[in-house]
Amino acid sequence: MQRLLRTACRGFALLLILPLVGEVHGHLRNFARLDQAELKEANLHAGIDDALMKIHHDTKNRVEVERDYGDIPVVTCHPGRPNQVFLNILNNAQQAIDGNGTIAIRTWVKDDQVHVSIADTGSGIPQEDVARVFDPGFTTKGVGVGTGLGLSICFQIMEDHGGSIEVKSEVGVGSTFSLSLPVRPS
Repeated sequence: MQRLLRTACRGFALLLILPLVGEVHGHLRNFARLDQAELKEANLHAGIDDALMKIHHDTKNRVEVERDYGDIPVVTCHPGRPNQVFLNILNNAQQAIDGNGTIAIRTWVKDDQVHVSIADTGSGIPQEDVARVFDPGFTTKGVGVGTGLGLSICFQIMEDHGGSIEVKSEVGVGSTFSLSLPVRPS
């Protein structure tokens, strides 16, 4: 009888977990388009949400994520590349927040450009370092924590797509990364 009960409990647990596994698998599949060589239409909101799912274990019960998603069109790009940018910036944002804080994401379209703003209430970046954050090898993190390549890769990805990335930051207030991508490449 105990054996039957244990088997039933395992089966019930599987029924509860399978939808979650399917959801995580879908997010990873969407995110793992890093090797797609051809240009495709991509839903940037889905890419942002996939990146948020990947860092959820670091943000839950600590960081509130505010989404203000505008009505934006799909963007023709190499879909995995913007996803990589979103993951890097969102992960940096959550790492910059000591304790509880907020990450605010806003999207909008203007003049055939899709804009994404990612703001955090983290520690901020000293003004003397802001101009260098996109330089290869530069990091504001401690020794052994970062390679200093993440934001330089983000800069290159945005440039390769005909877009841009900028940062504004204030120590003790937080940072805002502003991204823009053309709806269609030129």
